[in-house]
This record gives sequence, structure tokens and C-alpha cells, in this order.
Amino acid sequence: MDNSPENRAELLRLAQKIEKEFLPENEDFEGYKYPNELYRLQDSTKYCFRLHRLDLNVIKSVQALFDSSFLNYELRQQNIIGMAVDDATIRLNWADALQRVTKGYKLSSAIGYGLTGEDIAALAALHKKNRYRKKIEDLLEDINYHTESEDFSQGRYEKYLISQKAEQAQELCDESEDDLPQGYRSLLSYQSRLRKALSA
Repeated sequence: MDNSPENRAELLRLAQKIEKEFLPENEDFEGYKYPNELYRLQDSTKYCFRLHRLDLNVIKSVQALFDSSFLNYELRQQNIIGMAVDDATIRLNWADALQRVTKGYKLSSAIGYGLTGEDIAALAALHKKNRYRKKIEDLLEDINYHTESEDFSQGRYEKYLISQKAEQAQELCDESEDDLPQGYRSLLSYQSRLRKALSA
């Protein structure tokens, strides 16, 4: 995708539309230092899908927005929807994501080499429960969260599990089948159904 002013303006318009329609009003997206408009659109789409827990109606609305753009072909080439679904699938159920990989670092690129506070809390809760310890440490080391990896390996979880993050992390670790959209057994199976629905 070329970096013309027209394309950059369109990417920004799409990002702002997603932010206005689907994301919290109190977020200051203009204050973030995005490297470019494409990155902002990718980030807003990922956040949107996580926030709405992979709601199919939200995903279809974002897809329709992309399809209505004169950059629709380029947006499909960038696979923004697919990357956002992958990102949300991992972050909404870390236990499931870690179970599916042989090494923790295999999740690094799908999450954009970064973690939120809620992600750290969820990983700390899993590590504390002695689940996927090696994979979690591999992931943390790969994405340069060396301090967190060292703290986890030494059993220092307190600062990561303080406040409501601990409660959210616990919910993510103990995700029940009933909490998943439309009753699917795992976010992975839900993800595959999303892909089929979006391609139809």
C-alpha cells in the first residue's frame, strides 16, 4: 500500500470511525504516538475485537466498513481482520492459546510483541497455578519482558495480581464454556466459525 496523502487520510478515517463507534469514549487515541495510520487502524481493530469479545456483528460491521473503502483490496491484503481475530483469540483465553502451541514464543507475532496489564495479570495467574510455566517464560523473554519473566520464575506475582487485574486474570484463566460467544467450547473453534462466516 503506497503512502500517499490520500491513502493515509483514508486509513485515519477508518481508524477514527472504529474508535468512535466501537471503543470507549474516554480513550484518547489522538494522544497515542502511532508510527503511521495503518498501525493505528490495526491497533484500533484489535482493541475493538478484544473489547467486544469477538462479537460476530461487530466484526461484520468492521468488515463492511473496510469493504466500503476505496482501499478495500489493500486492506484485505494487509489481513487486518484476520490479525485482529487472532490477537483477540489469544488475549481472551491465554490458557487455550498456550495449550495450542509447543513454545510460548510462537504467540509473539500474533500479539504484536506486546502485552496489556490484563495480559500480564492473566499470565501471572496461570504461572502461579503452575500452568504453562515454561511457555509463559518463553513468551515473556521473546517479547523482551525480562523483568516479568524473572519475577514469575522467582514466584514474585504480587505486583502483577494487585487490584482488579487479578480478578480479570482469574476470569480469563477459569473461562467457562457458558461465557464463550454462542456457547462454543473454545475461542479457537469460535475463531474458525468466524472466519467461515466472514468469508461467506
